[in-house]
Formats: sequence, structure tokens, C-alpha cells
Amino acid sequence: MSRLDVLYRSLVLTKFFTRGWGKPDSLKRLFEFQKSIVNRETSKHLVDKNYPVYVDSDEVKGECRIVSGHFLSPLELHLPGIMPKEVETARFQMILPKKWKSDLKPVCIHLAGTGDHYFWRRRTMMARPLLKEYGIASILLENPYYGSRKPKAQIRSSLHNVSDLFVMGGALILESAALLHWCEKQGFGPLGITGISMGGHMATLAASCWHKAIALIPCLSWSSATPVFTKGVLSHSIPWKLLETQYEFHHEYEEEIMTLLQHPGKTSFILGQEFVRNYPERVTKLKKLLNEESDISNIDRQCKSSIRQGPSIQDCPEMFDITINAEMARCQNEVSLSSGAVHKVQVEEPQHQLPYSREGSVVNNHSKTTPKNNSDNVNAKQTKEGKVKKTVGKKTITENLKSSSGNSDAVERKLFLKKETMKFMRGVMDETTFLGNFPIPVDPSLVVVVSATRDAYVPTTDVPTIQELWPGSQVRYLDCGHIHAALLKTHEFRKAIHDAFQMNVTKYYT
Repeated sequence: MSRLDVLYRSLVLTKFFTRGWGKPDSLKRLFEFQKSIVNRETSKHLVDKNYPVYVDSDEVKGECRIVSGHFLSPLELHLPGIMPKEVETARFQMILPKKWKSDLKPVCIHLAGTGDHYFWRRRTMMARPLLKEYGIASILLENPYYGSRKPKAQIRSSLHNVSDLFVMGGALILESAALLHWCEKQGFGPLGITGISMGGHMATLAASCWHKAIALIPCLSWSSATPVFTKGVLSHSIPWKLLETQYEFHHEYEEEIMTLLQHPGKTSFILGQEFVRNYPERVTKLKKLLNEESDISNIDRQCKSSIRQGPSIQDCPEMFDITINAEMARCQNEVSLSSGAVHKVQVEEPQHQLPYSREGSVVNNHSKTTPKNNSDNVNAKQTKEGKVKKTVGKKTITENLKSSSGNSDAVERKLFLKKETMKFMRGVMDETTFLGNFPIPVDPSLVVVVSATRDAYVPTTDVPTIQELWPGSQVRYLDCGHIHAALLKTHEFRKAIHDAFQMNVTKYYT
């Protein structure tokens, strides 16, 4: 684990999910719609190939053209009201050459990572150098809840609800499809999609659901986002006590939403094992799609030029606004770092696993013990320090959760609640982010993953590798942590993009 990752995260003030899980109704709508997204036969019809995309401006700046545009997020059409008004309009910026140097017009969509608002960071660190070095144009899509799409009440990148992350993912899958359709209509190709960190994982989901062969280059992401929010350094930025309280009080999360999950309670590792066992059946469908794509590509055999490879340039880390010095300067104005200690970021697992009933009793193997001074008909008033309210059905129970040697049941209850909340978090995250729950890309050989071996943000242990889930893909490892790679290894990301596009050209455009 990179010490720089841990240190950097301890200095960043952004917290996630400060308002909890989100409305149970919103989660239910999202999980129901997920069934349509992960089925490629239905997902390819969710966005029309002539979906309206509007160009707002087209201007020449330096050695490139910058085209800006917008369109209504297709998710709003399928799930009306699921997004705040500010989020509904998707905005993008396209970085093009003033004149193409070959018959091919390669374009790569870049999705934003955590904290990457607006376009300048990706334009400066990725798009402009990518065009200069390799002749590949870029589309920078603004993430929902970021930049001009950020709700007014949201502070920085702090998503209010867990459900907001799932809205973001569903929106980006459909918005990427709309842009891919638009690119094809404009005569661009070959096409690809990439992203760094969260953007990399979102790109993976979008490419997985696309019904044609496409270059995919996820950087600093992995096969599931579950470890990011349960084991990685970001887990320390989550208000677990709030999530536990909401999970305890609102029974809809357990009684209704858990029933919508395909594999509630199973970890990504177990799901990965099941995926591998069932892999041959999925490959049969994949080969059928791949053959169809190969037949289509034969029509374009007159395009025999390859993507131009130009000289490399030096990275510009000083222009990257999340450097440690800049972040420390900002934090010094907002918080006093008196101790200088790095916070513990690992979420502890419960030491005991005792069954717990909704009535507030701990069930042992031999007997049931009911906490003292509890009654189903207690009319509880404002609780004092060390007490919380628990609702069972329509009744309210006041229980003292203050740890003491005389009340072990309260301790066991807290441990049980912590365990169940973590189980629910794993369940919803695996449902919406685990690649085993999504289709295999039409051509996995066009997938080039770039991963950091000491990444403290995206743990890669206890989950299947992308190569296990998508045989034929390749993974390139950087011997560093997440922040180091994001700051100083962008040339490796661009090289991976070029290589994936070259494979696409060789396979489908020659």
C-alpha cells in the first residue's frame, strides 16, 4: 500500500454519502433498470442511433479544434426525476486536429475520475498530448454531479447519497452510447473509451454494454468498486454510523431492496468463481457477436491507413491541480492539522457473528436474551447521550447502546448492525459495479488495463482479475501507488490508448 495514497487521503476533506443511502424508491428503480442495462440485447435499444446531440461552438485554439456540445441524458427519459435538474443535461468537449493526417479519424471518449470537474484537467493532461503524440482525437464528457452538472447544495465532489453513485454510472453508460452513435454518424472511427480511477471503471461499464467492438483502456481501476468503498482509503471518508442508523430504522433496505439484488451477501470473489464456472456459455454468445462485427468491418477495407505515431512529450505534473503541495495549502485554510497523524482507513470487521432479531434481542445457540428495560409499547421521548431510537414496525424501542461490562447485548447488537450494514454496502456495490454482472465486451482483446501495484485507493485483493473475467484482455502494472500514477504516469496511459487503438485498426480497419 502506498504511503503517499494514505497521506494524501488524510489531507483531503471531501466526504462521501453525507446524507446516507438515498431514497429506497430511487434504489429500487435503479436496480430494476439495471436488468435492462446489463442485457446487451435490450441495452442496445435504450439509446437510439439518431439520438439528438447539439453542437454549441466550434473554434480553433492553437494546433487543434475545440468543439463544445450538449444533449439530454438518456437516463432522464428512462427514469424521469431520478436526477436533479442540474444533472439532466450532459455536456462535452471534443479535441480535434485542424486537419486529419490519414483516412482514419480515431476518437477516444474520456470519462472523469473523482474530483475531475469541468474539462481542463483531462484536456491538458490527456487530450492535447494524445492528439500531438498519436493523432487520436478526444471527447471529454462531463460527469453527472460534477462541474456545471453539480447540484447547488453539493460541496465539491461529495456525493450526498450512495444512490447518486449508481445514478452517475447508469447515466454515463447511456451518455457514452449516445456519443458513440453520434461519432459513427459523423464518420469518426475507430472508437474507444478510457478514464482514470472512477472514470476508468465507468468506462469499463460503458464499453461492456456497447454492442460493437471498441477499444477500452481503464486506468487505475479494477473488476469491482466494492473494495474501494469498503477496504480502500476512501472507506474512511464514508459516514458509517449514519448508514448503520438508516439501515436499522428503514426496513425497506433489507426487506425490499436486498430481494432485488442478484447475489445478496456474496462477495466479488465468490461471484467471480461462479462466473468462471459459467464462462463457456457466455463465450458462445460472445463469438456470435464478434463474427457479426467482423462481417461489418469488411465493408470498410478501403481504410488501410494506420494511426500516426508521433514523438513523445514530457508530462506536465505542475499543471495537475491535485498535487500534494496544492492540496496541503488548501487544507491548511480549512482544518488544523495539529497532530499530523494519518487516520486509520481500514473498516474493521465485527469480531463476533451472533444472530440478531429485529426486536432487539441477541439469539444464542441455547437461549434468547432480551435487553433489560425494553418494551414493545414504550413511548420514547428525546434520547439522551449514549442512546438511540430503533423502530420495529410501527413501535419504538429505546435501547441503551453505551458499552459496559453489564450490558454485553448492546455491544453484540452494535457489532451485528455494523456487519449487516457492511453486507448491504457490498451487496449494492457488487450489483452495480462488479464486472461479472455485466456482459463481456464484444472483443476483449481490445481491452488494455493499466493498474498500480501499490494502489491504496483501488485494492485488487479478494476480487477476480479482469483477465479472469475477460480472457484475452491484458493488464499492465505500474510499480507505484494511485496518486503517483495519476500525477506522473499519464504518458503510460496514453501509450496504452495508442496500443489499444492500433489493435483495433489492425483487426477491423485493414
